[in-house]
Amino acid sequence: MNEITPIVIVYLNGFLPSYAIKNIRYIEKTFPDREIIVLVNGEKYKKQERFFSRVKFTLPAGLDSEILELSLLTSHQRAFRNDFWNVTIVRFFALEKMMLEWSLDSIFHIEADVLVAPYFPFGEIEKLREKIAFPQVSDNSASGSVFYVNGVGILQEMNLFFKQELKSDSGLTDMTLLSRYSRAFKDSYYSLFSGLHTASATSSEIFDAATFGIYLTGGDPRNSRGWIEFYKDVEDHFVKPSTYKFSLSEDNKIIASNNDSEYVIQNLHIHSKNPKYFSISWPSKKLLLQIKNSTRLTSKEFSVRAFCVLAQGFITRRLKLLLRA
Repeated sequence: MNEITPIVIVYLNGFLPSYAIKNIRYIEKTFPDREIIVLVNGEKYKKQERFFSRVKFTLPAGLDSEILELSLLTSHQRAFRNDFWNVTIVRFFALEKMMLEWSLDSIFHIEADVLVAPYFPFGEIEKLREKIAFPQVSDNSASGSVFYVNGVGILQEMNLFFKQELKSDSGLTDMTLLSRYSRAFKDSYYSLFSGLHTASATSSEIFDAATFGIYLTGGDPRNSRGWIEFYKDVEDHFVKPSTYKFSLSEDNKIIASNNDSEYVIQNLHIHSKNPKYFSISWPSKKLLLQIKNSTRLTSKEFSVRAFCVLAQGFITRRLKLLLRA
């Protein structure tokens, strides 16, 4: 490993989907000075390492036992999307295990559907006094879309806090747990500015938790029977992107303007998971089109891919029920 903080993607209980493969290839080309690690929990998933030229796959020991242990603390349905709600929490325990195994001092964890701009300020974040940083969504919700941690000890402290909180409320998600942690450990935590004004100083940069990505590129079509809706505020998110104007600067930076303030968007959480947003070069044609059309009213697009996935899942569940009968 080199001395520069590595980028870590975590994808548990499944093979990397096409959007994630394209995104990792983009990261691989755009940030050649950084190690890229993909953390999985099955030997068969490690076979996808062949799709990349310098990405390292790792399988931390005891991870499946960690998933089972955590599932006993939560009330989340394990059958939903490969145990989605539990593994989104377990990923932080997986990161802890990996940091210990690889003797890593710090990491940047980026979610597989998060598009990081080529001008993302890794170096500035590494200079933070605080040991952990991620953006907020609302007063009661935060996001691990981009997550920086400096020291495995602080991550162990956070994970212990998560388990304690889940013992008192089994319905908590990764987003509510992160938010609770940020309030309980204010001295350790730095809020990456997401448009939501918190104790951290305001910034000329926006780190998207999910809000701006959903607005510009749509939500997950699996949640709306294949339909993707654009340019619509998310009700329970504090920041309202409809109050911003979006443009691309001459040097290809995404600009969000609000009244007399101008912000540079450092990343976008592509909730729609459309592979067209992830191209080897920045920015993709699809993203350019969405920025150009962002002055429009709410519009919709149908995802055949997502609809087929939903239909396949429905048929599979029906067949299982019939076989059990």
